[in-house]
Amino acid sequence: MNAPWPRAKLDLHVTQRIRERVDIAIKRKVMPDGEVVYLLRAGGEAMLWQVVLQAIADAGWHITPT
Repeated sequence: MNAPWPRAKLDLHVTQRIRERVDIAIKRKVMPDGEVVYLLRAGGEAMLWQVVLQAIADAGWHITPT
């Protein structure tokens, strides 16, 4: 088994994975007053958490309960 990646490399990897998926998870909405807001699509939060968890696993790190 490979050693876990250093924290800086893990942070970059997780950030890149989120950026790859965020456009899919978020939708743009123009409100009646013209204000533009961004909302998570249905299931978007779960999808982003799955991306984060997979990226952490890719890096050899583990999530454990505290």
